[in-house]
Amino acid sequence: MEAGLPRSPILVLVNPQDIVNIASAVRIAKNFGIERIRLVNPEVFDPYRIEGIAHNTADLVARIEILDSLEAAVADCVFTAVLAGREDRGLTNAELDLCHALVTISTDPSHRSLNLAQAVAVMAYEVWNARGGEVLPVKPPRNRADPATAAQLEELFADWTRALWAIDFFKTRRPESVMRSFREIVFRADLDGREASLVRAMGIEVVRYLERRPPGGS
Repeated sequence: MEAGLPRSPILVLVNPQDIVNIASAVRIAKNFGIERIRLVNPEVFDPYRIEGIAHNTADLVARIEILDSLEAAVADCVFTAVLAGREDRGLTNAELDLCHALVTISTDPSHRSLNLAQAVAVMAYEVWNARGGEVLPVKPPRNRADPATAAQLEELFADWTRALWAIDFFKTRRPESVMRSFREIVFRADLDGREASLVRAMGIEVVRYLERRPPGGS
């Protein structure tokens, strides 16, 4: 279980028919922190093939439970299972009677049907967010840097002003208006110091490249 998050629901697949769909559901469960999967009377089940399709999921595959009835699969659940039906015809009315709530995933009316794995992905993502997963920190940048300082940004703007003059960009434009818009773009990007240095270096290199070109060269 992801540290700090409520316990994940159990994913229950009723009578799944395709090994690829099972493997895809396993991969999705792994992506979104679902730790327990139960299969009710699967038509196919091959842990080796599932892991071969859904790489790096051996621990989750090893915990898959096979049950012979939906009643048994949800007997210990207290509104903590996500239930998906068969690929071709979903759930029977009797099976739906065991559900506390039904979920409709909005789709284009001209093409309503979702693949089993797609439906599981939508539900797993929503459950992950509801558990607080969306506020977990993302992977940090490979090279950390402090935010760009005002002085760094002013150097960036100065060098890009020179670069735009060098390529005659201001020939038919007002320099003040162009640079004001450029400033707004850079400020919205919220560059760190390393990124600001990179963008500044691009502007510097434009001028240097033009200086290296022979007169009339192409």
